[in-house]
Amino acid sequence: MKRTRIYILLWMALLLSISLFVNSGWAETEWDVISFVSKNDKDSPIILMNTGGATLEKLATDPGVPSQFTWSPSGRSIAYESRHGGNLDIYVMDVGTNEHRQLTFDGNKDRFPAWSPNGKWIAFVSERTGSANIYRMDTNGENMKQLTKQEGCRRPAWSPDSQWIAFSAEHTLFVMDVRGRQLRELAWATRFTNCSWSPDGKQIAFRSNAANGSSEVFSIDISGKNRRQLTQSNRGENTSDPVWSPSGKWIAYILGQVPAGGHR
Repeated sequence: MKRTRIYILLWMALLLSISLFVNSGWAETEWDVISFVSKNDKDSPIILMNTGGATLEKLATDPGVPSQFTWSPSGRSIAYESRHGGNLDIYVMDVGTNEHRQLTFDGNKDRFPAWSPNGKWIAFVSERTGSANIYRMDTNGENMKQLTKQEGCRRPAWSPDSQWIAFSAEHTLFVMDVRGRQLRELAWATRFTNCSWSPDGKQIAFRSNAANGSSEVFSIDISGKNRRQLTQSNRGENTSDPVWSPSGKWIAYILGQVPAGGHR
């Protein structure tokens, strides 16, 4: 059986692990809270857990199995993607009431929501034009704007000041301003995914392949310099989804087992 774990990285120290989840995110609140989807439960609920590993709450489930979720800056809502209506769309859930609200209704895939730190926008990836590009919308789903015109865009990530968006496309890590201008390449490598800004806006953590082919967590300065490998996985393991904590002290990431005969 494939096993997956959440780890918290205190630079090079492993502090925590928990089994079987889809993706993780930090709540921007006074307390450090991690959200994830559990595969241990038949109905795959969103679970809130503190950094000590204790479960705080199980939130209402979505029939489409929620994933790729992002907290609002207030910690009161979670945006996520789901196949609730049969197609991948973006939804928002109120943590207090467990009320789910659909934001996108296009017939093509809408994925990878990312809530801006100022609370004004949600960036996401849509295939509504035939290729995967980055879009921005208000948190109620209105005033949608296409920001990129490229192929294969994935996983937008906001800078702490909400003025820049990092994303990956075709083996390249890009940064652009909130209007979709001032686009620049930050780094190139195989399998760039899952970027996350440091709270001071000076670094970006991401997942990519190391020189030996293993999937690892790296960080890089926003100047494109000082690229560093932060993890060293064992043979048969796969790392992904790094998320910087609001304090800047930790990076949470996924460590999973590669299936026998499978690929990283």
